Amino acid sequence: MAKISIAQILGNVDQEQDAHLPANRAWHSRVTRLPRRTLYSLIAGVLIIQFLITHRLLFYEPPLPSAPPYDVAETVGLITKWYELLCDMKYLGPDAIDYPPHVGDKAINITLARQMGLDELVIETIQQLPYISSVSGGWMGGRDILFRDGRFVDYRNNEDLYLSRDPLGHWIIYDAKYTNDTFEEAMMDYAMLFPKSAIPLSIVRGGLWGTGDAIVLDTASNRFHVISTQGDGNHDYFFEQFSFDSTPREYKIRTGFYGPEIQHARLVSSGLEDLITKTAALDEGFVPGGVYTEPTYTPELCPPRWESWVRDLYRKSGWPSVEVLKTYLFPGNLTVPSRPFEEFESSYFLTEMHLLAQNITLKYMPDWYVPVPRVEEYIQRLEEQGDLDEDQLAYARSDEEVIPLNLKGWGRNYLFTKHWEAYGRWKWH
Repeated sequence: MAKISIAQILGNVDQEQDAHLPANRAWHSRVTRLPRRTLYSLIAGVLIIQFLITHRLLFYEPPLPSAPPYDVAETVGLITKWYELLCDMKYLGPDAIDYPPHVGDKAINITLARQMGLDELVIETIQQLPYISSVSGGWMGGRDILFRDGRFVDYRNNEDLYLSRDPLGHWIIYDAKYTNDTFEEAMMDYAMLFPKSAIPLSIVRGGLWGTGDAIVLDTASNRFHVISTQGDGNHDYFFEQFSFDSTPREYKIRTGFYGPEIQHARLVSSGLEDLITKTAALDEGFVPGGVYTEPTYTPELCPPRWESWVRDLYRKSGWPSVEVLKTYLFPGNLTVPSRPFEEFESSYFLTEMHLLAQNITLKYMPDWYVPVPRVEEYIQRLEEQGDLDEDQLAYARSDEEVIPLNLKGWGRNYLFTKHWEAYGRWKWH
């Protein structure tokens, strides 16, 4: 029997396979190289994607929160409540409010409002608002201040309707002398006009020397703004509690109409309710009739001293507590409580307030900021100009205690306010 060698067989197979391979052939790996242009394009794409991701992480801002739609009935109800509170406080007379509908010679000029392009929600609101017919019945003595030197507005007259687009009077101050346009023409087409969705509740009057704040409601955004002659943006005191970068995002809005493109504003209802509550509580800066103030005022200088006198008189006369007033003004689902003003109404508040107002008018210049001077040189100058009446002249030359006043410190901060048109051109120090 023949022997078969497995190793030999396998060896033969290997030899046959080797015979089919080319002799001395070298093997090399091959790497495909990209064209230079393609490589640069890929690198550029990576860098762009990296930039976009970084930019999104650092600067992306999600859509701003949306507010509920503006509510005409709610707004009208709150403004009516505010005016009625001012009557309860005897700041306004008992018959000072004219309620809608406004008809006849008191009708609002809707044709003009539409020519101005005012939004329909604005027109609907101003038709339903109450207006102040007289400022002489209360203790205010003819002063028509609603809030921080902003004056009551009455859209039943055409001038205020025009001024709804320019409640700070910017056109009169900055541009009137450079154009041939009339006031009415300018209010139709002027670069600094407020939006057609704006409803100013107060207007700063007085032209160049007018100083103060205007309360403005925006029907498009349902936001509450306090716009000032003293700077851009929203001057609503509510936001003083936050630094700019810590204000809750729910208040953030994007608008170029009221100053900076990005700013903050709360809902119309929130702003009005808070304003009513603080007025009822006689909080600092919210006493009826209060004028534009800043922390740089000294306690000796009106209006801070004047405001504290009025607040003390209210409290002495039985003005209700904050808790009682909140329940009365905003009862919620509770039964509407009875009027809590019985003690106040039976007091001698109005008589004493008239005496206080007379005393303030006597001892202070007509704008209630600056005490009547007690230096003969200045008394004579004011007498020659007719700026002091007989009672003030008698007081100025009397032996009564002098009210302290640092005119240098005051003038540095209020050089351009209306008082300095008459009283700021002399060196009083």
